[in-house]
Amino acid sequence: METLEELRLVNVGLNLVNISSLRNLNSHKRLLILDLSNNQLTSMTEIADLLNKNQVITEINLSGNTITTTDDFTELLCGMLDNMSVTKLSYEISPAILPNDKNPLAIQEDNLASFEDQLRLN
Repeated sequence: METLEELRLVNVGLNLVNISSLRNLNSHKRLLILDLSNNQLTSMTEIADLLNKNQVITEINLSGNTITTTDDFTELLCGMLDNMSVTKLSYEISPAILPNDKNPLAIQEDNLASFEDQLRLN
């Protein structure tokens, strides 16, 4: 496991209960790519914690795990706040948290674009 550079756990039924097993990757010094796409992740807490503590991951794929609340998206961004190693982040946001008349506190598209621009600069 010490030489593991890529970990792809695609469509393996990860959820809030068993995602906590990823805590073992927090200090993994060689893991560059983490693909957790198409699972059933409903919270970004563990992912944010992993991104905050593991400073070598350069690519993370969360596609197919729809971020359904602004709190989850904020948590994910906060996890990346001190992590300048991530250069590619793939994710999906539920249309329910994008701005509309019923949800004025939703994530604004220009903030999303600015975040994506910042990722490209790293």
